[in-house]
Amino acid sequence: MTDQPLILWCSQEGRALARKILGDNPYVPHDYQIDGVVHTLDREHLVAVTPTGSGKSGYHAMPIRILLAIANDPYIISPYSYHVPKHPKALLIYPTNALEEQQAKNLNEFGIPAIAINSDILHTEHIAGHDLWKHARSDEVVALCLSPEQLVSKEFEQLLNDKDFVNSICLWGVDEIHFIESWGSMFRKAFLEIGHIHSRLGTSPPLVATTATLPSGEPMDFVLRFLNLRRGGFYFLHRSNARYDIQYIFRELQHSLTVYNFPQLYWVLESNRKTLIFCQTISLSFRLFAYFWHCPISATRDRNLFVCTIL
Repeated sequence: MTDQPLILWCSQEGRALARKILGDNPYVPHDYQIDGVVHTLDREHLVAVTPTGSGKSGYHAMPIRILLAIANDPYIISPYSYHVPKHPKALLIYPTNALEEQQAKNLNEFGIPAIAINSDILHTEHIAGHDLWKHARSDEVVALCLSPEQLVSKEFEQLLNDKDFVNSICLWGVDEIHFIESWGSMFRKAFLEIGHIHSRLGTSPPLVATTATLPSGEPMDFVLRFLNLRRGGFYFLHRSNARYDIQYIFRELQHSLTVYNFPQLYWVLESNRKTLIFCQTISLSFRLFAYFWHCPISATRDRNLFVCTIL
């Protein structure tokens, strides 16, 4: 009796099987998503540079979904064999609390039990008498969404010292990897701890690193260096950021930017669309925000309008 053949996910059969397991719930995966997913399942590190709104989070969620399906029903890949821990886990790192909480919510909706851990959630759960780190070790949690600051906590250190937990990690991911260079070298040193995880986990669990933009040259070299990645040692998936569906409309203001009333921008409120306004100074941002706040239709209160300052 011969052993079952080991499936090669990058093969035609592997890609078809990945699509079959994912199905069409909640959406049919794109070809470029499957391309990244199968390389991850073949335990290759993945660096995906793909536009915002193109499904970057799928590079984290889809492999986990497939691994979880195999763990729950190994016969799903018959006649092939593919080792998956009984309770597979994933470590996912996001740059902001809001993003990691949203991604944890999205993963749960995608059928992947996930929790987010950051200082705000830890404080709330501590008051409620809950040990979130203990819960992260349980079989009930598959994906752990973390902020970079948690990587230097003693609780995370204890987590990496738990051999059973580490052996169950099948994937770890970092979103918005371009921040490693810009934020990590300036005001959020915790970003530089991300590279140490690779050293602690070894080469077994594949890394899935995603971003919408990563300039070539020194910025990319910096990021790859801190992720302990060498050119040729990972699968690079790069899609154009050109957005041909975006239309530029120029409207010239008929008044100075030093005023406190901006009636020519009232159409932004009437459009009732999510809008992001960039300003060159904090003063202008404040005056714009104050104007919109006191308008009869106040999208700022409904979180449809955001005013930002470019520093």
